[in-house]
Amino acid sequence: MSYLDDEIEEVRSYISEPFFQTIDCNQGWHQLIVDCHRELSVIDPDYKLYQVKEKFGGLRYYIDSSSKDYYAMRDVINKFERLSLQTCEYTGEPGVLAKGKGGWMKTLSKEVMSEYGYEQA
Repeated sequence: MSYLDDEIEEVRSYISEPFFQTIDCNQGWHQLIVDCHRELSVIDPDYKLYQVKEKFGGLRYYIDSSSKDYYAMRDVINKFERLSLQTCEYTGEPGVLAKGKGGWMKTLSKEVMSEYGYEQA
């Protein structure tokens, strides 16, 4: 298991019941997720994580916090959600928003885009 895998397991452990302790995106965004979690934990070490997933080609990070700095936490989440729209979900390399068959959106590198039959949106 790699260092990043260990870090992702820590993030996964923050997911509160009744939600499944899964991270529903590919490994190219794992570093973004770990970095987001670290920044959020500084603001509120006891924040509750509900869900981490890909939606409409971008990262979505859903939380709850009783911190007085909730808006600072939202700023952190917004930063990483924006970064995901520039990062290939599969490789972690620079990516662009791409559209696949059936209208599915993903943020992919040009190489991954052609491999999976996506085109730039």
